[in-house]
Amino acid sequence: MTLARNLKEILELLKGGVSLSEVVMPKTRPEKAKQLALFGDL
Repeated sequence: MTLARNLKEILELLKGGVSLSEVVMPKTRPEKAKQLALFGDL
Protein backbone atom coordinates (compact mmCIF):
# COMPACT_ATOMS: atom_id res chain seq x y z
CA MET A 1 0.00 0.00 0.00
CA THR A 2 1.25 3.45 -0.88
CA LEU A 3 0.25 6.47 1.17
CA ALA A 4 -0.96 9.51 -0.73
CA ARG A 5 1.56 11.72 1.06
CA ASN A 6 4.32 9.65 -0.56
CA LEU A 7 3.13 10.36 -4.10
CA LYS A 8 4.55 13.65 -5.34
CA GLU A 9 1.91 13.94 -8.07
CA ILE A 10 -0.93 13.81 -5.54
CA LEU A 11 0.63 16.44 -3.31
CA GLU A 12 1.17 18.77 -6.27
CA LEU A 13 -2.43 18.39 -7.44
CA LEU A 14 -3.79 19.08 -3.95
CA LYS A 15 -1.57 22.16 -3.60
CA GLY A 16 -2.84 23.28 -7.01
CA GLY A 17 -6.43 23.26 -5.80
CA VAL A 18 -7.71 19.93 -7.09
CA SER A 19 -10.14 18.31 -4.63
CA LEU A 20 -9.08 15.23 -2.72
CA SER A 21 -11.81 13.12 -4.32
CA GLU A 22 -10.72 14.09 -7.84
CA VAL A 23 -7.16 13.08 -7.02
CA VAL A 24 -7.86 9.83 -5.17
CA MET A 25 -10.74 8.25 -7.11
CA PRO A 26 -8.76 7.54 -10.30
CA LYS A 27 -6.03 5.90 -8.20
CA THR A 28 -8.42 3.64 -6.28
CA ARG A 29 -10.97 2.59 -8.92
CA PRO A 30 -11.01 -1.08 -9.90
CA GLU A 31 -9.09 -2.01 -13.03
CA LYS A 32 -12.14 -3.69 -14.51
CA ALA A 33 -15.61 -2.21 -14.15
CA LYS A 34 -17.04 -5.74 -13.89
CA GLN A 35 -15.57 -5.90 -10.39
CA LEU A 36 -18.13 -3.35 -9.23
CA ALA A 37 -20.89 -5.95 -9.56
CA LEU A 38 -19.22 -7.99 -6.82
CA PHE A 39 -20.31 -5.35 -4.31
CA GLY A 40 -23.87 -4.84 -5.57
CA ASP A 41 -25.50 -6.39 -2.51
CA LEU A 42 -23.87 -4.12 0.07
